[in-house]
Amino acid sequence: MVMSPVHGRPWPGGSVDAFVRRHIEQMRFTGIHRPLQGQYPEVPDHRLLQLADELGFWVHFWMYGDRQAGTAPPDALGFHHEHQVSVMEALSPWRNWSMGLGYDVGEWAGDNETTRWVRRLSDAFPGTLLAVRVRLDEERRDPTDPEFQRKVLGYRAGQIASFEQQILDKGELPDRLQALLVLARAPVLPLEPAVERPTINAERFRVRGSVRAKDWTLDQVAEGIKACREANVAAIWGYGPEVSDTGSLFWPEESHRDIREANGAAPRPPEPPPGEPASLLDTVKQERARYGTPLTNDEMGELLNEVAWRHRDDGWGLAAKSVGAYTAQPRTRVGISRDLLIHRPSGRMYDVLADVEGAAFPAWQDQGLADLPWVPPVAPLGGPEPPQDEPEPPTPPDDPAPEPEPPAEPELPDFDEQVVRAWRLADALALDYIESRLNDEVIRPFQALGFLGKIFQGPELLRHAENIIEDDYRPLIQDMKGEQQ
Repeated sequence: MVMSPVHGRPWPGGSVDAFVRRHIEQMRFTGIHRPLQGQYPEVPDHRLLQLADELGFWVHFWMYGDRQAGTAPPDALGFHHEHQVSVMEALSPWRNWSMGLGYDVGEWAGDNETTRWVRRLSDAFPGTLLAVRVRLDEERRDPTDPEFQRKVLGYRAGQIASFEQQILDKGELPDRLQALLVLARAPVLPLEPAVERPTINAERFRVRGSVRAKDWTLDQVAEGIKACREANVAAIWGYGPEVSDTGSLFWPEESHRDIREANGAAPRPPEPPPGEPASLLDTVKQERARYGTPLTNDEMGELLNEVAWRHRDDGWGLAAKSVGAYTAQPRTRVGISRDLLIHRPSGRMYDVLADVEGAAFPAWQDQGLADLPWVPPVAPLGGPEPPQDEPEPPTPPDDPAPEPEPPAEPELPDFDEQVVRAWRLADALALDYIESRLNDEVIRPFQALGFLGKIFQGPELLRHAENIIEDDYRPLIQDMKGEQQ
């Protein structure tokens, strides 16, 4: 899958549709990674899911980011359950998506918090695929070692096995992917049967032009994608110096063929070059006569788009450009050249405006094979409006997810009655604390009251517990408080 911009940042190409057209339809990526950064889904996210439903690709969200970036919960994960449910409800009418918790999770959420996140949302939204990214150390460990499996998986694994595994030596990728598959099949809890789970290396393989050992170079990407496809392990790819924020920029043209084929597209057989296209000089003259001198920057884009639109059936389009001197295509605002048109069937590019900053007079000069991406023309301004990229509100699919059933009562371990009662009463932080203590120590009946005292230690935790526990149990809490004192 390919990296999209983080929530709130503009989409490369100017719209969700342009981003999908380039990466899914042209480069044949099969999914898009979408970080919500702790925010609520907006219209672009719904449009993205609408396109995923229509075109059959997958969207993997991250609900949060990390604490260093200020995009993770500032306090316990359980305090934000209402927001988490709101996010899931907003996405639930759609298909073809999964939800990850975020990145660097081990720095801001413990095993029991993440377990509870998976359990709560799985109960409320049956059938949803959830993932918690588990970090793997760089040390080489035997993935079949039960102790290593317990350390890595713990109680955090969701329906998707998600790992943070940096690949410093790119030649080791196939072997490292096989180790992930072994871990993904391991039982999450002791005595559970092994299960097949979708697996993702969620490290984010980025081409940023940096010297970091974990980053990739453009000439390594195709082989990396091919290795992941052969192992049936998903991965997240992106191109651009600030790709973690901006999402993947449009990949350089010279990488398209290799990436397309690595993503599973059949290689294109060589075709005989078509003859030189007919000149559009007369059309350029007609359109140029409608404008004054000099042309404004927007007028250059309108003129070129009009010429290409009139000859769109012959394969004419614009030349994508977003650096240096460029203009914008009408409606989409995609960056394009101010004087070039591309004939897609022949792959040739023509300069149609000379002295563009002065007289901008019509011209027809063959520039050889195009070295810029082809952009399809759109209906000119003043004509009928094309379909909007981001309709509001979108129409959910015909078969929305069924209404979730009430979650079943959790099975409780056979501990002392007082511990069981506290398990049922406590929520959020209190429950996480009990679980961590039960996992770490052997519980005897005479220790029960001592654990209850530890649960409610500290004024903040006590106030939280008193707010969420039913009125019928307040006398019990007050008694426990008095015994502790």
